[in-house]
Amino acid sequence: MICYSLENIGNYYYGRGHPMKPLRLRMVHNLILNYGLYRKMEIIRPHKASHKEMTRFHSDEYIEFLRRITPENFGYLEKMEQRLEEAFYTTDRVMTVSFHKFGYEFFPGTGELEDIGIGKGKYYSVNFPLRDGIDDEAYESIFQPLVSKVMEMYQPSAIVLQCGADSLADDRLGRFNLTVKGHGKCVEFVKNFNIPLLLVGGGGYTIKNVARCWTYETAIAVSKKIPRGLPLNDYYEYFGPDFKLHIHPSEMKNKNSSRYLDKVRTQLFENLRMLPHAPGIQQQDILEDTIDLVSEDDDEQDPDERISIRASEKRIVNDQEFSDSEDEGDGRKDIRSHKWKQSLSDEISGANIMEYTQRMESKDIFKNYKFQ
Repeated sequence: MICYSLENIGNYYYGRGHPMKPLRLRMVHNLILNYGLYRKMEIIRPHKASHKEMTRFHSDEYIEFLRRITPENFGYLEKMEQRLEEAFYTTDRVMTVSFHKFGYEFFPGTGELEDIGIGKGKYYSVNFPLRDGIDDEAYESIFQPLVSKVMEMYQPSAIVLQCGADSLADDRLGRFNLTVKGHGKCVEFVKNFNIPLLLVGGGGYTIKNVARCWTYETAIAVSKKIPRGLPLNDYYEYFGPDFKLHIHPSEMKNKNSSRYLDKVRTQLFENLRMLPHAPGIQQQDILEDTIDLVSEDDDEQDPDERISIRASEKRIVNDQEFSDSEDEGDGRKDIRSHKWKQSLSDEISGANIMEYTQRMESKDIFKNYKFQ
C-alpha cells in the first residue's frame, strides 16, 4: 500500500528573503495531480499535532519558544542547528546515515566523519561528508555500497528516507551537481529492499527543480513511468523555457576525488564492521505509545488507546474530492488561460516544525585523515 500525506503547508510564507519557499509543495502537489499519480495512492490527511504530542519529542521550552516566534525571530532560529541525528546519538534503536556537504562555513557545520555516536549508539551514526560538485556517477558509487552494507549489518525493520533536493544542480543554496534522475536512483535503490519505507522532503531552494524531483520520486514510489514533458498545470510557467521533467547537470567541478571518496567509504565500512548484525534493542512493530488520533479535539483523547478501523478510515480523503488540477485563484503565477475543473486541495492549517539544537563546538575536520 502506498499512502500520500496531504498537508497545507504550501500556503505559508516565511518572509522576504527567506530561502525556504513552501510554495514548492503546492507545485509538487499540482504535478502529482496532473500526472495522475494520486490515483495510485491512498490520500491521508494528518491531524494537527497537539502540544502534548509535540513535547513527546521536543522539549517544553522549545515548543513554547515556537508559540511566541514571529517572522523577525527567524534570524535567530536559522542560527540554531538542525540536528535530528542528535536525538538518536546514544541509542542503537535507530541508525542514522547522512550524505551531505560538510564545512564549518556551510549550514549546519556538523556531520563530520568522526561523528559516530556514543554509548550504546556508538557506530550507529554514519556520516559521509562531501565536497562541492559531486555528480550522479560519483554519488551512486558511494550511496549504493554504503546503504547495502548498512542494510546487511543493521537489518532495519523500516526506513525513513529524507529526499533533500538541495543536492540538485543549480540549487540556490546547495553545492552539489545531481540530476533529478540521479537523485531518483537513490530512492529506487532503497525501495528495492522491499521493507516499509517513508519518503519525506527536506532542503531544496530552486523550487521548480524541487517540484520536478519530488514528483519524479513519487512516480518511482508508485512504480509508474511518467512522460518527460510536463503536463499543463497551474504553475506551468515556472518550468520554462523547456517545460521538461528532467534537468541537466551544471559545469560545476566535482571536487570529490576518487581517492577521497574511497578513503571515506573504507573508514565507514570499518566502523560498520564493529556492529553486531542486529541492534541490541529492536523496534517493535507497534509501540505502546503510538499515537493514532483523528479528531480535532485530540488533546482529550488517551494517546495509548487504539481506535477502531472505522474511525481510522475518517483520515482517508474521499476520491471524489479530487480532480486533475487545482485553481490557484486570480493571483496565480501561470497567467495562461488554463481552466480546471475545481479546487483539488482542501488546505489544512499547520506546518512541519523542525528541531534545532545549539551548534556543536567546531573541531578541525578530519584530524586523523589527510585526503587529497
